Amino acid sequence: MSNNQPLNSSLKKKESKINSNSYNKQEENNEKEIPLRYNNGNEKESNNLNETKNILAQTQEKRLSLNVEDLLIQEDKLYKILDNIRIKVNFNFSAEEYLEFSHITSIQTFEIFFSDEKFIFQINCAQIYEFLSAILATFLYLKNYLNERTINHLKNILYYTHQNLIMIINLLTKKINIEYQDNIWVKKLKECVKTKRSESLTGDEKFIIEQNNNILFNSIGNFILLYFNNKEDFRIFAIINDIMCNLEKCSLDNVKNNLFNLKNMLIYSSENSQESFVHVNLQGPFLPKIDSKYKYTLVLDLDETIIHCLDQQEIVPLIRPGTKEFLSELSKYYEIVIFTASIKDYADTILNLIDKDKKWIRHRLYRKHTTVLKNTYLKDLSKLGRDLNKVIIIDNAYDNFKLQSDNGIFINTWIDDKKDTTLFDLIPMLKEIVIKKVKDVRKALRKVRDTMMRLYVKGDNTPYNTVVQFIKDSQK
Repeated sequence: MSNNQPLNSSLKKKESKINSNSYNKQEENNEKEIPLRYNNGNEKESNNLNETKNILAQTQEKRLSLNVEDLLIQEDKLYKILDNIRIKVNFNFSAEEYLEFSHITSIQTFEIFFSDEKFIFQINCAQIYEFLSAILATFLYLKNYLNERTINHLKNILYYTHQNLIMIINLLTKKINIEYQDNIWVKKLKECVKTKRSESLTGDEKFIIEQNNNILFNSIGNFILLYFNNKEDFRIFAIINDIMCNLEKCSLDNVKNNLFNLKNMLIYSSENSQESFVHVNLQGPFLPKIDSKYKYTLVLDLDETIIHCLDQQEIVPLIRPGTKEFLSELSKYYEIVIFTASIKDYADTILNLIDKDKKWIRHRLYRKHTTVLKNTYLKDLSKLGRDLNKVIIIDNAYDNFKLQSDNGIFINTWIDDKKDTTLFDLIPMLKEIVIKKVKDVRKALRKVRDTMMRLYVKGDNTPYNTVVQFIKDSQK
């Protein structure tokens, strides 16, 4: 592809430049931790300061305002793209939300809080990659370039851009004076870092951001070389190519505006396209007659519910803590069905690793079994061939089971938290439903689902743990 040659050479040149920007440890230690200051007034003033979302950061030259609430919203919207990307459901909507927010909100330019010029360049790159990752998600979805290779490639990009933001947030929290430790927004920032920082990325945040940027530069460069390969996409290719080849000169505001306009162009182009979303909605029933030993059916999602697969070249899944114990124990009580929006080959490779003897999982359903509505893959439980009074679905994406929302348990997304206990916590309640022969699981789960959704929206990433006792009590 001749149009790609200038970018290819520029990428190599830029890669060399970025790799040369390694930090001198002495320079790094010179980066002072700047305290945040506020006026110690009366109790009423102090309480207001403890709740303010605008924190003043004292740099060496002047005090600057950091809107902590907007920072948390920015992180949440970026994370939601990654949260939805693996199931190919509405991740375009999440990407559009992020781009809309970044366009209408004056997102803090984090570089002003740091003095090291080399690190300021890395901070600027990290934020540019954030916006680029969102536009790439929009591009893939609207162009319907949805296959395992493209999805995994995009997941990698989103993973590293999100981790960069977590590292930046952590660095900012380290600058906060002890007087602000009780500020509700500061506490939320720290909790965000604690729950969402990857355990696999250890060490100094500045070094991690630099290494992540190196990975992102190559990944995004390879992405557009691989997938922006026709005349229709050339304009998009040219805009991103220009950004990637001029990172040191790019204005963050200009990048935001250009990518926001690019997003609108993609949407307009998609709405006026004659191409249709190719998917045949099968009628069902998908499952054979239920084994007489079971009365209840438990449907489980795959990606980010019981596993996380990050590798874009080969399938090497991380398995959620408690998965095998969960399957082993509950297979005594439920007919267990895996229902994923992923393709069969990918899903079977993973499931053969988890349940190699095929003694826990009774049935497997794949993307072809989903029902597509407005380009979204839905799991229609009415097509299983089971009594919906006795069917429960567990998923980390509410959209997946919105056709039968009362049958669902909405749990937290899992990436790589080795201390996660969600599956262990679920076992007692699910066993109790069968033991007590609950006539209609939907009534038992309705209040729980609503409670969990409210907690999740408020930022509780483990909402199930908060309501598990309520569930047990409701079964008495």
